[in-house]
Amino acid sequence: PSSTENAELCGHTGCGEPVGPFDFRCYTCRGRFCPQHVGPNIDCQECSS
Repeated sequence: PSSTENAELCGHTGCGEPVGPFDFRCYTCRGRFCPQHVGPNIDCQECSS
């Protein structure tokens, strides 16, 4: 089985990058985000704005 079979997708609207258990997770909304859409601190871009 491929490693992307059960992968979550980046929580950023319109982004389809697969993310895994070691990717950035927002402290507030608990969504996972790809390296391109991580936030400036422990929150994602959306929650920290």
